[in-house]
Amino acid sequence: MRESGLGVVIGASPLGVGIAAQLANAGWHVRLLDSSLELAAKALAQLRMARPPLLFLPEYLERIEPGNLNDLTACLEADWVVEAVAENLELKRRLLQRLELFIGPTTVVTTTTRYLSLASLLEDRNELLQERFFGTHFTSPPRYHKLLEVIPTAFTNPGLLAQFCTFAEERLGHRVVLVRDSPGFVATRVFTAHFFDVLHLALESELDIEQVDALTGRLIGRTRGIFQTADQLGLDSLLQQARALATALPDDPLHNRLTLPVVLETMLANRTWRGFWPREGNLVLDLATGTYRAPQAVHPNPQDAFLVWVQESLFAYLDAIRPQIATSEVAVDQAMEWGFGWDKGPFVLEAERRGRLYAVPSPAPEYLELSHWPVTEQGPLGAFRDLGDGVACFSLHPPQNRLTMATLDALLVALERAERDFLALVVTGESQDFTAGFSLQRWWQAIAHGDFDEIESDIRSAQAAYLRLSQARVPVVGAVQGFSRGGGAELVLHLPSLHLAPETYLGLTQVSAGLLPSFGGIAELFTRLGDARQVLQLVMGGQMTTSAHEAQRRGFLRPTDTIAHNGDRLFYEARQQALELSEAPRASAALSPAPCDPAPLRSAMAELHAAGRITAHELRLSEAVIQVLTGGPNDAASLRDRERIACLELCHEPLTQARIRHLLETGQPLRN
Repeated sequence: MRESGLGVVIGASPLGVGIAAQLANAGWHVRLLDSSLELAAKALAQLRMARPPLLFLPEYLERIEPGNLNDLTACLEADWVVEAVAENLELKRRLLQRLELFIGPTTVVTTTTRYLSLASLLEDRNELLQERFFGTHFTSPPRYHKLLEVIPTAFTNPGLLAQFCTFAEERLGHRVVLVRDSPGFVATRVFTAHFFDVLHLALESELDIEQVDALTGRLIGRTRGIFQTADQLGLDSLLQQARALATALPDDPLHNRLTLPVVLETMLANRTWRGFWPREGNLVLDLATGTYRAPQAVHPNPQDAFLVWVQESLFAYLDAIRPQIATSEVAVDQAMEWGFGWDKGPFVLEAERRGRLYAVPSPAPEYLELSHWPVTEQGPLGAFRDLGDGVACFSLHPPQNRLTMATLDALLVALERAERDFLALVVTGESQDFTAGFSLQRWWQAIAHGDFDEIESDIRSAQAAYLRLSQARVPVVGAVQGFSRGGGAELVLHLPSLHLAPETYLGLTQVSAGLLPSFGGIAELFTRLGDARQVLQLVMGGQMTTSAHEAQRRGFLRPTDTIAHNGDRLFYEARQQALELSEAPRASAALSPAPCDPAPLRSAMAELHAAGRITAHELRLSEAVIQVLTGGPNDAASLRDRERIACLELCHEPLTQARIRHLLETGQPLRN
């Protein structure tokens, strides 16, 4: 399939809109059709306001055009037509009958049905539609869920299916699992049945929510406990899924479990339901009473009888239904790992629990994780690896993912080794976030003791480390994903080349602490962008980007920096990029930006203050940034000197100190 094609999504449901958004994110043009043009246009207006955003950039909305499904002529030129109308067999069959007249010779047609048989949808359809048709089961919203279950039929063209799966992984950013035509497929059916089974087991065993979540979460390699996951998915959605599965699968082994206990039915009826773990307050549901209370401390035991019971029940269920839902145990494991963030699928866990061998196939080279390469040197703050072909890697893993001066020292040691023994270096993180930045606690203690020399020493050391990194004698590529805040974002700015996962969030957030970037971030941005107003906006805005695409648009990336389509391929692609750069000529250094007049910058900030959009102290902070940008020569060294001086002056100010204290005590910024 083409990298930039035309998609037609029929049905402006939340899922249909999410698929349209994901196609737009991938660079496609999309026609979103519904029963009226007004309904499709309304859905796009809601897409613009969606939070969290479904589009990488707001302007990608221009790639989606609303339309009326009475006119299917756009399907004649479409590369992919997605049927996403209501879960009604006759409605879908009538639509497919109409589509027969509008299928181009290269068009792929898929359905998003979750419970209906694809074979029943295809009854009496022509041969062309049958061979170009299969199921695509997304989890909504598709941007934030990488699993894509693809369901071929007996008629699906195998070559076409393979092309689509490659496109879905390489362009849309999903991980594809081929599953069988069975209601709920794998992820929905397995998790829904598993959740309701555990819910009933917990009631029968008189276990508390916090006990169950401790046993079914990180202890067995899952991102969250099962009730925490249920809160994320929504009990109403799970109940709807359970009812649909109970109707479609009367012989399911856990059919009698797909019901809601009386205590929860009562809470829903009385409108007292707030989740298993309510968002407001530190509370948890008491399953026995249907009331909320403070959670109790739990110390989970991997040999707990309840956990054994849960695992045996899940495995017995999977052993019974696996032939119906997937061609292999591996497919089930992948669906649960990619769909719910489990480190290990249920068949892997069962094999480990029983001490039997289980052959997990090696991933394709593009999906090899960092752990595939052995560590050649392990330190408390990072690990050094030899990736082969002359490429080395240093992966950060400081405590709480916070950078320290010791972390930067370890990074420089790794750089020196790479320059001595390798052709290129990849710098990455070992957690979901590249780095949380520097901890304010060290500076707060220094301020409390009046030790401003320690703060100045930290700034000088960080500036020197970042500058040394930016001037590395071998190509250095940052493989960056997740959040990088404050001083962590400044580190990202100084990495000579970047390859970012699409879900990368960068922000110079120092203003929230009454400070400003002082590790060379202002100097790097000003030298790169040459636009003082743009740099001032980035620093004073203090906001995190909502995607790597937004980071690119706002100026955090160079024109040569790249963004992955699939975050799971990030590390492989960064390695390949480092290898290519090792054979390419080095880029010349950027020129110093031209001097600029501070008056327009001050005027713009004064207007914001007069309008009440920034506080008096934020006006003071903006003046500090303006002084850095306009207060002398614009060579990088002078800009860094002014950053350091301005930050030290701010550390003396009571309003900045109040911001730091409030941020440390509450985790929330103070607007003073």
